[in-house]
Amino acid sequence: MSRTIDLSGTPFDEPCAQVGRDPDASVRSRQEALAYRAALTAALGLPPEGYAFEVVDNLHDFGTYSTVRLRCPTDGAHYDEAYEALAENGLAHWHEAMMPAPYDYAPDSTWTAICQHSPSREAIERALITSRPAADGTFALDLFARIHANLRAGYPDHAARADLRIASIHEQSGATVH
Repeated sequence: MSRTIDLSGTPFDEPCAQVGRDPDASVRSRQEALAYRAALTAALGLPPEGYAFEVVDNLHDFGTYSTVRLRCPTDGAHYDEAYEALAENGLAHWHEAMMPAPYDYAPDSTWTAICQHSPSREAIERALITSRPAADGTFALDLFARIHANLRAGYPDHAARADLRIASIHEQSGATVH
């Protein structure tokens, strides 16, 4: 029998979609959970053998909300209690993964997506861009190198799109230097 640990849909100290308050909350909740799965991968690394982060929809009286869960191996010999504890503790803030929040929530409960098409994809690509190496391949901080490598390993399609954007940044005159 498969064992799972339900985590959260966003870092625990961040605002998030509130199901039941507006009709678009379920869509935002899913985008947030997709980004949070990537943020956990960025911060913790790819899950060990037999583990996987999954985004799941949860039915509630007020609507559907999405969370990330950690699917654990069925073979107890592969259990990694340290990784499970790190995942369960989660992240407090998006910036721990160098990732912007997919949505900006204002005090009046209005919100703005960082991009209209796919806020989760944009958040992942922006984290890759933010953590990018300098033109000479060096990283400003070891943290940047770790997050960048983890996201490249877990999200190769996003990394390819970010690479195109990074190349454009490096082509610009006066581009930022680390």
